Amino acid sequence: AARQNSSWFSSNMAAWTSATQNISDATTGLRNGNFRLPNNMYLANNGQAMIDGLNAAFQKIADDISGSGGSFASNSTKLEVGSRTYQAMYMSNGWGGRLIASDVNVTTGNLTNRWDASDWLGHAAGQLKVNADADDLVYTDRKILFHDPAAASKLTSFIDSDTGTITRPTAWSSTSTISNEQLRYVLGDRLHERQSVNPSSDRKFRNRRGMLGDIINSQPVYVGKPNANLYSGDTTYAAFATAQAGRDPVVYVGANDGMLHAFYAPDASETAEAADGGKELFAFMPTTAMGVLTQHDPSSNKYPYWHPEYDHAYSVDGEITVADVKINNAWATVLVGSMGRGGRGLYALDVTDPANPVLLWEKSATDIPQLGNVLGRPLVARVGTNDWRVFLGNGPNNNNDQAALIILDVDDGDATVVGTEAGSEGLSAVNVWDAGGVAEGDPRDGLFDTVYAGDMGGNMWKFDLTTSPVSRTKLFAAGATQPITAAPLVASNPYSPPETWLFFGTGQYLSMADINEDANQDVQSWYGIIDRNATVAKADLNQVRITHQDSVGRVIERAGNVGDDQDGWYINLQSPEEAAADSTVPARGERMVLPNFFQGYVLIGTTRFPDSTDPCAPAGKGFTMAIDPFTGGRLSNPFFDIDGDGTVGDEGDLYDGDTDTPYSGVAYDSGPNNPIFLGEYMYTSLDDGSYSQLKTGSGAASIKRVSWRELLNGM
Repeated sequence: AARQNSSWFSSNMAAWTSATQNISDATTGLRNGNFRLPNNMYLANNGQAMIDGLNAAFQKIADDISGSGGSFASNSTKLEVGSRTYQAMYMSNGWGGRLIASDVNVTTGNLTNRWDASDWLGHAAGQLKVNADADDLVYTDRKILFHDPAAASKLTSFIDSDTGTITRPTAWSSTSTISNEQLRYVLGDRLHERQSVNPSSDRKFRNRRGMLGDIINSQPVYVGKPNANLYSGDTTYAAFATAQAGRDPVVYVGANDGMLHAFYAPDASETAEAADGGKELFAFMPTTAMGVLTQHDPSSNKYPYWHPEYDHAYSVDGEITVADVKINNAWATVLVGSMGRGGRGLYALDVTDPANPVLLWEKSATDIPQLGNVLGRPLVARVGTNDWRVFLGNGPNNNNDQAALIILDVDDGDATVVGTEAGSEGLSAVNVWDAGGVAEGDPRDGLFDTVYAGDMGGNMWKFDLTTSPVSRTKLFAAGATQPITAAPLVASNPYSPPETWLFFGTGQYLSMADINEDANQDVQSWYGIIDRNATVAKADLNQVRITHQDSVGRVIERAGNVGDDQDGWYINLQSPEEAAADSTVPARGERMVLPNFFQGYVLIGTTRFPDSTDPCAPAGKGFTMAIDPFTGGRLSNPFFDIDGDGTVGDEGDLYDGDTDTPYSGVAYDSGPNNPIFLGEYMYTSLDDGSYSQLKTGSGAASIKRVSWRELLNGM
């Protein structure tokens, strides 16, 4: 694999991240590039354990590390003229963030940087700027909004752009909570900010890289004009799409400065691109984030955002979803987000007109006690009543240590909570599914009736939305030593209808103990199970084995079709040497904490295993694997250009030159994120800041997608 020292690539292309759009989001993994920690360094069930673990992790970061790749978005799912990527990044030295737009060369796949949103917010010159002219834009020109129940839009700007007057939200009504100077600092004032070369007493606030905070787990989402062909049976949607065809394209992303940001993202062909690309249109500060920014507990190493001793705190760190929905018989574009690791909070905005957003609702653990720290992105889908709902798992750190599905009305946030069982700890990321067509003659109608999600206790759940109340079925129990932290991938088997399959891996990154190679070394597995509407036993799954592993890749055995008496397959994530009955090879703790996805008919899965012997890269190494989804076995044809010579399928791509044994996975000597595919090229962001560019056999594979149903965004 060609390795390049660059941090431009990340492992997520979240193009129009929506539960109801047909432009697909390739993955939903969380990023942790510059921490050199795993993507799914999720919150521990014990809040203090989480804090202690993260503090220890931060102490491992050198102050002079400049940055690392974050998550990736695109304005298209095709490699074509005009394709553009948007990558979020962060710098641990000062905890600043960047959002970089790059054009994609359709021939070589190379990227050319176009603009960096952080340049508008003081990254380069240390000041806000317009068109590279420092001082043209001051912080009082920013449109930073907060929840104001009395306002027509339920939003009010902190700053009056005409007078510079600051309006305080209720949560910050007292200057004892946050002084005027401190509040202005949060909003972008650098008057009292220390300079790195002059930490004088009159500069009392923390020096930072710019106004844009670090972007770690919130994935950027590109929102352009609506796709008029989405809801062909509804003429009102076509009219809506026509009316919104000229609206500004925007990239939305959350940052740990306490804000959701909206950045202007014009296409390269637009005349405004050179002048205004990356300009912040608005920012929104959820109420829950305000408490994070002002927290002060030196005994726990917690300091306010402006404090010179501030280390790091998650705030608006959750993933977001954007979808077109119908509210009161009118179409609207709605954004739903969570605080993720930053807190127990949710919010929804109407962003149909990005110049004039409207707050639909905010929710916290006060409103929904079962709400924990949400993992993954919320999904938005239309259900059988033709109403639109938001679906998410309640996550860890909830009030009752129980996995629960949370369903909210899109328009007002009214919540329904569907519990599971005690001790299940928290429901992880969800996927929704239109189960119509499961019986022959019962076609899918575009109304979603099923939700699938795993939990931290190793259970996979199915929720039936057609019953009242919503019913639940445990489909699989991997056991407490195999927690499920990522959303399952769902698909129908085109070769054996009407089977519905779920694909997922197990393992976790919850604390520093999960990175220590001497701890948490339970064997984890990769599963493909059939939804039997009953609990499936592991004994009824066909075991598929890893038969060879070396420094460049691994080989998975060929597998036959799953038998009539079997309910799927599983692969234990172990090398052959580890798996041997008389093995003396120590377990490495390989785990799959990122969601699976399809590239054409091929199932893609990424694993990691820790390496505590390397203090700079405790996330260790890992594999990206490509297999047959319905057997779990090796593909019949080579998929990876293992030797990086630009040709897929020659001798260098086969184990020991054997024409019958292509590699099933490519090995990385740094922790890999989920790859993205542009045409036939696969790009994988690695935790050491480099990336791998690899040619694949996916060009031919992608045309077969139409033969079976793939669910990435709830379609």
